[in-house]
Amino acid sequence: MSSSSFIAVLCLMTLASGIDARLNLDRILSDLTGSNTIKNDEVRNMALDEISKLRSPFLLQRRPMGMQTRKTAEGRLSGPFNWSSCGPADQSIDIRNLTLGPSPFHFPGELDFGFDIIFHDTISSDSPVSADLKLQVNTQGTWIDIPCIGSIGSCHYDNLCSILSKIQCPADLKQQGIPCNCPFNKGEYKLQKYSVSILASVFLSGDYKAKAVITDTTKGQIGCYQISFTVE
Repeated sequence: MSSSSFIAVLCLMTLASGIDARLNLDRILSDLTGSNTIKNDEVRNMALDEISKLRSPFLLQRRPMGMQTRKTAEGRLSGPFNWSSCGPADQSIDIRNLTLGPSPFHFPGELDFGFDIIFHDTISSDSPVSADLKLQVNTQGTWIDIPCIGSIGSCHYDNLCSILSKIQCPADLKQQGIPCNCPFNKGEYKLQKYSVSILASVFLSGDYKAKAVITDTTKGQIGCYQISFTVE
């Protein structure tokens, strides 16, 4: 999620693991609606509107207004998982293969991923690396941007190594020599398959695409990748 080098996959793991810790907006809305402390209906409605704006549409189990899901003739959503490079052939972060499935995705559920990625240059712990993620959903045939809410969505991440430092790397990844945090030393990293359990409804049913651009302040763009996927 979105988004989509090895680093972006790790960010997706972080996103999924943090969903359950978010505020229960349904309960807040219910409490506010029945509250006797807000006497003025206009003030109450304004408060409800502001809370509703916090609802990131891809984090809820209900469908946003106007959103329709495209189906194939067999009743399945269209579009398997796909990925591609949007950068030059000599970019520093060089993905040779990326798998994410089973496709279409189901949440809650298991998410399997694997990769073959080459870092042509080392990304040290203090490297000034940032990332820009653009996440879109197909609504009635039109691609619309999912806004950045609580650092989730179409966001700019100023210090990527600092963000990744909060990830606790699973022991079996460590045993395979796969780092989850900076530094990412120059070399090739391969992972055949790794499974994580997504315990929340991360995305609504629909078609999505994402683009991740990774930049080093001193070197310029070091990676650009885009993905598309479907959630049932």
